[in-house]
Amino acid sequence: MIQPRIFRTILLPLRSKKSATSSIHSASILANRLSAELFISELNPHNLAQQLLGAIDRFSVDLVVIASSQYFGVHAQQLIHKSPVPVLLMPEQEEFSWGSILVPMSGEIRQNAALELAIALAPQLEAPVDVIHVTPSDLQATEWSQCMVEQYTDHPHHEYPGRIEEFLAEAAPFTGARERSRIREVRLVTGDPANEILVHSQALDTGLMILEWHGSIRRGHAATLRKLLRQLHFPVLLVRPHEHQYALKITLIAS
Repeated sequence: MIQPRIFRTILLPLRSKKSATSSIHSASILANRLSAELFISELNPHNLAQQLLGAIDRFSVDLVVIASSQYFGVHAQQLIHKSPVPVLLMPEQEEFSWGSILVPMSGEIRQNAALELAIALAPQLEAPVDVIHVTPSDLQATEWSQCMVEQYTDHPHHEYPGRIEEFLAEAAPFTGARERSRIREVRLVTGDPANEILVHSQALDTGLMILEWHGSIRRGHAATLRKLLRQLHFPVLLVRPHEHQYALKITLIAS
């Protein structure tokens, strides 16, 4: 069965094509795996955001790839913050192993764009989806009580199957039970978020991580994400939260 393409056009922005052979090779591997068209654009440091937006519009781009060597540069941060489409932060390596797709999630009952995207990409990458929720060890009781999963054991599927299914259904409301069956495992743990995600990603043979984020990796923001990016050896896909999909669903049903 032919799977629909989630990403059709990929953009790799570079400061210099001459010094980016490894980045181009890695992006080409990814584009081939996703059956997507790859565009490479050499951007001038001046008016970087405007150039990026222009290239995204000109090539109808739906995924921007940024090489790991540029994660924390000022220019790269501008690209990440201004991009209206998902951004993939990609380590430079010869081959990628798509063992599984890992989705770190908060404990709130709400729609999660990262989980929906992971479920959609799973057939194309031929990889299962794993979900992890980490409760910080120092989280106050009042904050913890606001989370959906306020009590759990080491084996939540055995103890709270209904609660976990509710959590996943609310997080991916436009998927059915058959699509959510692509989710192999849900892990609920306590500890330092970045450390726990790294430890469990190794145990789960993670090949891609998809994170829902809210817009900044500047110093003083997104400490967990920054820590993860310094230690990861697989791509991280950043996707912004949905804004209007629930309203759209209601409109379609009403019509």
